[in-house]
Amino acid sequence: MAEIDLDFQHFEHLAEYSIAICTECRHGVLPSHIQSHLQRAHKIQQKQAEDIAERVRSWPGLIEYASEFHEPSRVVPPISQLPVYPDGLSCQLDNTRCGKVLRSVEAMKKHWRQVHSWSVASKGGRPSQLAQREIQLRIGEGCRRVHCQRLFIQGLGSQYFEVQPPNDDDDPAIVSVDGNAAWARVGAEMAKAWERVERQAASTIQAGERDEVNPWVERT
Repeated sequence: MAEIDLDFQHFEHLAEYSIAICTECRHGVLPSHIQSHLQRAHKIQQKQAEDIAERVRSWPGLIEYASEFHEPSRVVPPISQLPVYPDGLSCQLDNTRCGKVLRSVEAMKKHWRQVHSWSVASKGGRPSQLAQREIQLRIGEGCRRVHCQRLFIQGLGSQYFEVQPPNDDDDPAIVSVDGNAAWARVGAEMAKAWERVERQAASTIQAGERDEVNPWVERT
């Protein structure tokens, strides 16, 4: 019995998504990667890793390739086998066709540029206080804060998707993030950028020069 249960000691069958979840790492592992994952991440001897991988691969319906995974098309309850991230940002541009979920402002700004040809900085030059408020409004219009999860941690299938906020009695553990949430990071980034502008302006006055550097210019 112990031998039969050994695969379940390391993996759980997430039948709804046809994926094997590593119970310790809390992310999906493709059947072809199970043996190497066990040996590399959990230091399991080759023969035992082979045996576990063979049993897990016998589970019915597992997808073979990450490209076969399709993220949920709607907001779903959190998956108990996966961690929940409270700092997700969901793109609100072209809302009916996008909804891309990312976990950093910089990644979202890159998404806006590449997919929507849209930038929070409408023009160059040193931003005034009014322009700074407009930038904050544009960021708020461009995305909203969400809870999110993902099934794989790299490559195809590693995209985040929005989930419902966990209840107190839900199983998923909310991952602690610095700054509590992405919106807090947005405010911090704004404040730091504006401090740079003010220091720059003071330095310009003292030196009698005009510095054209703009911290809000999008970098490629």
